[in-house]
Amino acid sequence: MRCYQAMKLAVVAGAVLMLNGCSSFSWSSLSPVSWFSSSGLTLTAQGVGGVNNTTLMTETAINQGLEDNYTLRSGMQTEQGNIVKIFEGRKDGKTEIRLSGPENGTVQRIVVSDPDISTEWDTAAGTLFSDIYPQAAAGACTLTTEFDDSAQVICTAPQSKRVSYVFRGIWFGPETLMPSDDILKSWTVSHMVWANK
Repeated sequence: MRCYQAMKLAVVAGAVLMLNGCSSFSWSSLSPVSWFSSSGLTLTAQGVGGVNNTTLMTETAINQGLEDNYTLRSGMQTEQGNIVKIFEGRKDGKTEIRLSGPENGTVQRIVVSDPDISTEWDTAAGTLFSDIYPQAAAGACTLTTEFDDSAQVICTAPQSKRVSYVFRGIWFGPETLMPSDDILKSWTVSHMVWANK
């Protein structure tokens, strides 16, 4: 692969920095936003960052796939009636990502609450329901209490059945009744879920 030099010039505290790049230069990397972003991870239909359904449920493999962005801790829990191994990725004292799968298997589910991770379709924590579903959600959503006791629904992403969004908002109706799209339109994403299904 041919290597070439790319120069980025930035004035930081009066000093000019010259940085060398090699082989895969992207003009978007010149944006000041990309210089200081804390996570380069993206949630796609395949997984999060380098973690997908072929990633072993080991600390080494998960750390590598998540580019060492988190401090990992592991444990076991029951998920949908099965005992699974989990890894929680923590940052600044908070759990920002949770991965689960069979103890001697591969990653099967990832729950993301880290606001620094967005999807390949530009969805992230805080995105409005109406930005993702401008029309009626048409059965894409169901009620959930998995994440806490607040009013929330989980909806399949329009782009992939493997990705779901959890929305939270204000709801004064019965806990067993799905809010109307008119109510949901102002709710925002609290979690994003990837599942190997």
